[in-house]
Amino acid sequence: ASAADLLGRLEAAVLRANSELRALIRGRRGVAMGSTLVALLVFERHFACVWSGDSRIYLLRDGRMSQVSRDHTEVQDMIDSGVMTPEEAKHSPRRHVITRAIGVADTPELDLDSGELAEGDVFLLCSDGLTGHVTDAEIEVALRDTGAQAACEALLSLVLERGASDNVTIVVVRRQNGGGDDGGTTRWLPNARAARRSGS
Repeated sequence: ASAADLLGRLEAAVLRANSELRALIRGRRGVAMGSTLVALLVFERHFACVWSGDSRIYLLRDGRMSQVSRDHTEVQDMIDSGVMTPEEAKHSPRRHVITRAIGVADTPELDLDSGELAEGDVFLLCSDGLTGHVTDAEIEVALRDTGAQAACEALLSLVLERGASDNVTIVVVRRQNGGGDDGGTTRWLPNARAARRSGS
């Protein structure tokens, strides 16, 4: 196994899912259909974040949170070009219009960012069902002050309290030192909350 092998397996899975979605769309006479994607890959001391659409990956390191992914949306493109401010984007009627997704084209477009792991790193992977109701500051507090499972539960509770207007998926992964003579062994503790709709 290697980092390249891991990335290759993800690419194969994405291409397969994209092909199946395209076939389903053709079978339904071109009905609009697609899915966002966000994934975290880990190999030894390195990580890679892969995404398509507006699902996000955040990283909490040394008590400070940053957004690793960049939204593939019309409003993000306008923010990057200086046409719109982030505050204006929050209220734009076009804020949910995505520019990339799995299934919308024969060849899916993905972004990738990678780096070296640090002790205590915490990753959050989520759909826009979370970020549509919970601020980055609130996400940072949950990741910083609680364990992985508790963070998922706290963030999900906030979404449900605020109406849960969309499906929400939350995954928290925390890097912890697992011991060993060289101090380099790690344990990965993934936690997730499956998609929920308001009232379900």
